[in-house]
Amino acid sequence: MLRLRDDHRLLADLLILVNVLSALDLFITLNVLRLGAVELNPVMAYLLALGPVPATVAKVGLVLAATTGLWLLRRHRAALTTTLGLLIAYVTLVSLELAGVVRLLA
Repeated sequence: MLRLRDDHRLLADLLILVNVLSALDLFITLNVLRLGAVELNPVMAYLLALGPVPATVAKVGLVLAATTGLWLLRRHRAALTTTLGLLIAYVTLVSLELAGVVRLLA
């Protein structure tokens, strides 16, 4: 944790990666929904029912706001821990989605 607190470039890279993985999650979601999958997240399901543009704006805006907040709080251990938690969560989510895509297309 000390290294993240002192190495602002590393933290910035991790926060950017969280945003990239979130965008990849959205891309995969929008595409598998066209193939007949169902959105399991009720909030995203509601937003997607409004259309892909509102869902995209909401997801990108929320993740960007969250990562900006984490950047502003970068001196606090909780912000660093949360960044790592988000990164692990998105890596796991995207990995599971990609495995699901492989099964769906097989």
